[in-house]
Amino acid sequence: MISTIGLVFLSSFIGLMIRISLTLSKQRWANTFHFTLTCMLLPPITFVITKLISGNIALSLGMVGALSIVRFRNPVKSPLELTVFFLLITIGISCSVFFKWGIFLGAFAFFTIVIVYYIKEYFENKNLFFFNYSFEEGENNNVVEVVAIGNLEILKNNENVVSIFYEKENNQTNYRLVFKDKKSAKYFINEIENEKDLISYALKL
Repeated sequence: MISTIGLVFLSSFIGLMIRISLTLSKQRWANTFHFTLTCMLLPPITFVITKLISGNIALSLGMVGALSIVRFRNPVKSPLELTVFFLLITIGISCSVFFKWGIFLGAFAFFTIVIVYYIKEYFENKNLFFFNYSFEEGENNNVVEVVAIGNLEILKNNENVVSIFYEKENNQTNYRLVFKDKKSAKYFINEIENEKDLISYALKL
């Protein structure tokens, strides 16, 4: 019984480490109280469910029927968030079946998230961009919204563009760009503010 309780806390701790790794990699959507609780509660919940239904077919069928009533209506912000939820569930199952796999998976995920983030940061500091910003990242970073007549040549191949919307009836194009920091966003504005086809721009910090 004591070892089982210990594994419950272990699975919760591993979930917390996943949450910390996301914070270290600047995933601001994960930087909330409710997501922290999700990371700490989902693995032990899955652990207990796995323990309860293991070796009991009747209970397994009953639990599947009960869980099918639950509906998750919270919209998933990105494939990464969905992957994290699946990771947390897998950690709970792993701790129930063979806890060393849970520890390994948690450590692997932690170091993978942090290492990939710092590799990305290194190459971006060298002005080498291997990744584009997603819409979700754009909600939490320095965003510049530009409205122009037709298409601005300076924006055609810009790696910071995350969305383009063309309004045919008035020949206007709306651009949305995401920048790593405020300095980069303001430098970009200085580059385009004298463009003759520029209608307006707005910087959202």
